[in-house]
Amino acid sequence: MMRLSTILLAIALMVPTTAQAAGPSAHDVNVVNTPLPVSVQGGVNATITNFPGTINATITNFPPQPEPVTGVCTSSVIVLGRAACQPYGPVPAGKRLLVEMVSYSIFTDGTTSPPIQFLAGQSAGFTTTIIGEPNTYAFPITPGSPVGSGALSSETRTVRIYLDEGQSLILQANFTGPNNFVQTFTFSGVLANK
Repeated sequence: MMRLSTILLAIALMVPTTAQAAGPSAHDVNVVNTPLPVSVQGGVNATITNFPGTINATITNFPPQPEPVTGVCTSSVIVLGRAACQPYGPVPAGKRLLVEMVSYSIFTDGTTSPPIQFLAGQSAGFTTTIIGEPNTYAFPITPGSPVGSGALSSETRTVRIYLDEGQSLILQANFTGPNNFVQTFTFSGVLANK
């Protein structure tokens, strides 16, 4: 009789059994023989085996990569002696714009005033100038090269300007007097999550 109970016990241990799981946790991950990379929403705690040995690790997704942004605009005269335009804005909700490069191309015909200063920064409204606004870059304009009877000034500058949601980028040139020629401004940077 003892032999029969031993055989029955051995058979019972060999028969596979299944249990109904209560449902997976939002952070439980079981990756077995799965090609990498494996995408996971949010963070997880994981145990890594055969690495050699066993280690515990917290794994989180990297934030989304910033989106490259560029813009070009031509100026409109705001007030006498100033020309400006808005190549980007407003920054979308939950985002931040990092302006990394600004450039200008300014033409004068030789009879109008030469440019003296270039400004790049945030503006509370396009109808205002950015003089005195926070987070503004101002630098002198490179003297123009002769073009016909006028002169062309152009330059590219590396900057670091942060604009938060709702803010707009404005690029502006200041002149010693009137200049009604169209000026061109460009920028490049990245748009990232806050």
